[in-house]
Amino acid sequence: MKILGVDDDLMARSMLFEALKISGYDDVQMASSGTDALRKIQESATPFECFLLDIQMDDLDGIQLCELIRNMPAYSETPIIMVTGLSEKHYMESAFDAGATDYVTKPFDMLELGTRIKIADNISKKIKRISSNEAEIQSLKKRPNETDFTQDMPMGRFQVGGFLKPELFEDRLRQLSQSDLAESALVKCQIAQFEQISTRCTGKDLDALLADVSTAIGNVFEDQNFLATYGGHGMFVLIFRRSAPSEQEFFRVQEALNQIRLSADSGCSDFIMLRFSEPVFCSQLPGQEIPGSMHDGQVDDASGNRSLNFTHGMFGEAEDRETPQQKLERRLKRMIPNYLSVLNESMARLDRLQEKLKSSLGDWSDIDEIERTAHKIAGVAPSLGFSDLGAAASETEKLAAQAPASKNLQLSCLSLESSLGVLLDKIEDTIVDNFEYTDSGELKDSRAPTA
Repeated sequence: MKILGVDDDLMARSMLFEALKISGYDDVQMASSGTDALRKIQESATPFECFLLDIQMDDLDGIQLCELIRNMPAYSETPIIMVTGLSEKHYMESAFDAGATDYVTKPFDMLELGTRIKIADNISKKIKRISSNEAEIQSLKKRPNETDFTQDMPMGRFQVGGFLKPELFEDRLRQLSQSDLAESALVKCQIAQFEQISTRCTGKDLDALLADVSTAIGNVFEDQNFLATYGGHGMFVLIFRRSAPSEQEFFRVQEALNQIRLSADSGCSDFIMLRFSEPVFCSQLPGQEIPGSMHDGQVDDASGNRSLNFTHGMFGEAEDRETPQQKLERRLKRMIPNYLSVLNESMARLDRLQEKLKSSLGDWSDIDEIERTAHKIAGVAPSLGFSDLGAAASETEKLAAQAPASKNLQLSCLSLESSLGVLLDKIEDTIVDNFEYTDSGELKDSRAPTA
């Protein structure tokens, strides 16, 4: 799924990019402004399939950008998800009027973000199907799909030693003793860029591709005691009893596939790259994630392909014992040193604006700048663990946004002074609590373990 995220704040863009990456979306571009987004849309060789737009931006705000995108014929129905702070939900009525499909709030909750993107993905796929011409629709009806391939694999025209239907694969694993399972290694083989490849291939070509991959795997590991199945989405799952393949053997599978496709001249013309996961021994998995202990053999995923229900645990959370939310929080912590530099700049800017308010030299543009700066802090700070700072920024942002309604500049400046002072204190506390000066005068992270 090709996604364009738009936010004029560098830290917010980095957070969104990391969240999308952890959610499994690799084809992601980021734009630093509404103008930058429009340029990327115009220059893109293939259309974007989903947009994530921050609401408040300096040149074009997210609502204006949403309306411009929606008025483009190619994107009249493309999912547009607005990225909002908790204090910005009042903007959503305007966003929906401009054509927004959905919204997600900051700080990001991985479950919520994943759900919203999946919904957008399903919408995008439906749009593709609807926009296809009648001839293509009729031809698709006649082609065997991926599910047909997995069902025919062991006894149909793609007979490959060691490969089983998904349900038979799990049944066979259940028959293994616990000691055998504990000494068995699980490996995932993923066809790189499979989603893009499958959209360009005909059904027949896709069948040929999957058959070539399974044949290459079978040729290399035919002398080993292994079982394998196709789990959908270009992913093969292999289990090796009492052994684990070497990296050299994985290279041999790739070489075997290259030879098969060069000689047979079948399937799509793309160069096919295979990605193998590190072997995971069942003894390393919690008991409830061992394949033989699962109750259900397989489930239907959002795209209608049948996928093994244990593969997510084996190759996702089980590899590093982290949930997606924990993984995002860990990665975001690495941004803290850079963020403290950003906070330092924000503090200097807000301090200057506060002095203008106190001296009665402030104007409405200064209040707008306070709102934008507070908005950026409120959108990022909670995700990095600075909840008190985020709350103070949200309060300042809210007061600055409400100020124009009073139409009294002096009164607005007075009402902002106290909140702005609290925000400045929170920024200073955050910087002091997380950094300390070394003897050389350089800043270092005080959270880092000392030698």
